[in-house]
Amino acid sequence: MRYRLCVCCLFFLVVLAPGCLASPAHVGSAFAEAYSAFAPLYALYRSYAEYLFHGSVVVVPLGLESACQSCSTRLENLQMTFVFQTDSPYTEEVGYVVRLRERVASFCENYREPITAIASAESIDLSFLAQAAEDDLFASISDLNTLLEKTLNLTIENLEEAHDRWMFNAAFATRTLMNQETIVRIDTALESILLGSEETSPPPQENLPEEIMKALQSLAALTGHELSPQERTRADALARSIHAFLVQGD
Repeated sequence: MRYRLCVCCLFFLVVLAPGCLASPAHVGSAFAEAYSAFAPLYALYRSYAEYLFHGSVVVVPLGLESACQSCSTRLENLQMTFVFQTDSPYTEEVGYVVRLRERVASFCENYREPITAIASAESIDLSFLAQAAEDDLFASISDLNTLLEKTLNLTIENLEEAHDRWMFNAAFATRTLMNQETIVRIDTALESILLGSEETSPPPQENLPEEIMKALQSLAALTGHELSPQERTRADALARSIHAFLVQGD
């Protein structure tokens, strides 16, 4: 399944509040990895919800069978990123990530068999999905998503400087792009994230090389339309170059 980049969820990455992160780009990138790992589970939840409310076809996303292990690993990496990249390893954010890891571990233990069955089935068995829903599979995925969003919101609320907010947002967005199997279309919200708007922090141009500013502008120009094969390759290359600068220079 080709995932279409959804950056609407990134609009809440503009919250202002006091706090401190020593390496916002590293943390933003680690969050993006966690979200990407969780994506197959959430895509299954959304697909089943669309079936229930609109009668659409249920699609089993690629990576579903390995999503539990991948999500657990990425959340562990996120916790370590907090511990080693923040001034204090005992922040509220770390507590939320620990809760997430515990909830994911419990979820995976409880639903390993139905997830494996759904992922490996040659065709969709709607009665099996209905039973999984009765057993709270989809409600549990929704609960995990809510806790993940709360953890991300808390982290952004604790970013004090506009420079840090932009670094976090840009690293999150570019890492998310890099994780797409195929970049089919990029939401126009990415332009605001990379270049700033009335609601989002602008890039710190005085601290960015000219080639990075040009890369930001070029990537923003690719938003809002279906990408050609050449544009997909270019979008991936631009995202990688921007991300590399952010995490290496942070």
